[in-house]
Amino acid sequence: MIRGPIPSGAPVFVFTDPGIDDALALAMMASSSRPRMIGACGVDGNVPSRLASANLAGLLRLFGAGDIPVFQSAVNDPAHEYPVHVHGKNGLGNIKIVKPRSPRGQALPLVDFLKSRGNFQILSLGPLTALSDLLKKSPNIAAQISRCVIMGGGIVRGNVTHYAEFNIHSNPDAADDIFRSAIPKILVPLDVTEKVKLYPEDRKELQRSGRRAAGMLAGMLQFYFNFQKKENGFYGGYMHDPSAVVAMTNPELFEFRRAEVRVDTTGRRTRGRTTASFSRNGHANTWITTGVKAEAVRSVIMEKLLGHRSD
Repeated sequence: MIRGPIPSGAPVFVFTDPGIDDALALAMMASSSRPRMIGACGVDGNVPSRLASANLAGLLRLFGAGDIPVFQSAVNDPAHEYPVHVHGKNGLGNIKIVKPRSPRGQALPLVDFLKSRGNFQILSLGPLTALSDLLKKSPNIAAQISRCVIMGGGIVRGNVTHYAEFNIHSNPDAADDIFRSAIPKILVPLDVTEKVKLYPEDRKELQRSGRRAAGMLAGMLQFYFNFQKKENGFYGGYMHDPSAVVAMTNPELFEFRRAEVRVDTTGRRTRGRTTASFSRNGHANTWITTGVKAEAVRSVIMEKLLGHRSD
């Protein structure tokens, strides 16, 4: 096991586009006070940014974390289709959650909110458009970011095209901007997340728990499992975003290599391809998860999903 980044105690700000696996990741974050989630922003990706922020606010209330500030990105990603066949029309497997309070009307704009937070980590579970835009408009915020944990990319292959993964494919230019930045990064790509799975017995365990939030997550997983069965012949679900949460909290369950990461921003068919140059030069400021103790990560995911404090 290659020694990688150590866990950080810094609080976490989340960019997310819920999304079924985003919902699972948010439930995991809400189940524990370490690391503490200080805020979150709904971004355009699996669903439009307005719906993403509404889903985000509703999910946090469902998980007993409705006091966490929620923001909405004003930036939409160019020219991608919303994957309703994967996540449903509402992004949550067509499961209706409690109608959230409006995520609008925060006391501070996002940039001012973050400036007031001191040092923090970022957990990015969707396209990187909003984060890239934030850093372009307020570059000084970069000094406050202790590291950025990113679910995205695929070093071997993609899942939207042969080359590109969805989050990166949605806006390759924004993704490349982030990887070129000096912010320390942890990348959790498809190469690892597709090794971590939940199965029908896990869904049933959530359903049997008797907890309302767990039961709703089980309903979302049913939609996701049905998609995977139809698309890939696998009746279960890949844990993309939940794996990124575990990489942040339990890095000892992963193997890492340090690399310089770039994204193909050309107009060719390889657009959105994520490449990694493994070296020790000064540009290698991204830790990439290259291996995983999949069953151990699965256990952590289920423990957190069954242990959230809202019930």
